[in-house]
Amino acid sequence: MQGGSLRSRRRHVTVGVIAVGLFGLVFIATGYTPELWVDMADPKADSLLWRFSVSAADTSLALLTATLLFGPVHVIRGGRPTIHRPWRRVIGVWGGAMALVHVSAAVFVHARWQKVWSNWLEIAPPTLVGGDRGLANWLGLAQVAIVVLLLWLSRDGALRSLGGRTWKRLQRSSYVLVVLVGAHALLYHRIEARIAVHRAPIIALLVLMLLGQLAGIGFVLWRRHGAASSGPRSAPHRDLRP
Repeated sequence: MQGGSLRSRRRHVTVGVIAVGLFGLVFIATGYTPELWVDMADPKADSLLWRFSVSAADTSLALLTATLLFGPVHVIRGGRPTIHRPWRRVIGVWGGAMALVHVSAAVFVHARWQKVWSNWLEIAPPTLVGGDRGLANWLGLAQVAIVVLLLWLSRDGALRSLGGRTWKRLQRSSYVLVVLVGAHALLYHRIEARIAVHRAPIIALLVLMLLGQLAGIGFVLWRRHGAASSGPRSAPHRDLRP
C-alpha cells in the first residue's frame, strides 16, 4: 500500500512539474503578444489576469490532449482497452485542476467581481447573455460541471463504489468535454481576435485529439476483423472507444 502511495505521489509531482512548466512558458509568451483588446486600444500583454487565464487554459488543453491519447496509443501498441491507467488518471486530474484555475481567473477578465454574473446574465431586462460571448461562457459553465464530475471519478473509491460499467459510462463524459472545450476555445479566439500564431497550437491540439480517437477506434475495429476472419471468435469488446 505504501509503495503504491509513493508511486502515486511521484506521478503527481512529475505531472505537476510539467504542468507548472507549461503554464510558465505560456505566461511568458503571452507577455510578448502584439494583440490589442477589441473594444479598446490597450495591449493584452499588460493584463496579468488575462495572461494567467490563458496560460491555465492552454495548459489544461495540453494535458487533456495527453489524457485522451493514452487509450489510442495503448491499443495501437497491442494492448486492450482498459478502464483505469494510473498515469492517465494523474494527467487528467492536473488537466481538470488547471481548467478550474482558468475559470477562476477568466470570469474576472471581462467582468468586475461585483458583477461576475454578467458573464452569463443581463439584469436589465433579465435575459441570458447572447452572441458568441454568451454561448462561449455557457459552454464554459457546462465544462466546469463535467470537470468536477471527472475529478470525482478519479478518486480511488469511485470505481469501487460505482462498479466498472457505471464508472465507464460516466467517464465517457470526457468525450463531451472535448467538444465543449473545442467550441469554447474557438469562440473565444474569435471574440478576442486572437492572431494566427496563438490560434494554431490550439487547433493543432484539438485535431490531434480527434485523430487519436479515430486512430484508436479504427485499430480496434481492424484487430477485431482480423481475429474474426483468421480464427476462433474472441470475446467481443463492448466499448470501442480507447
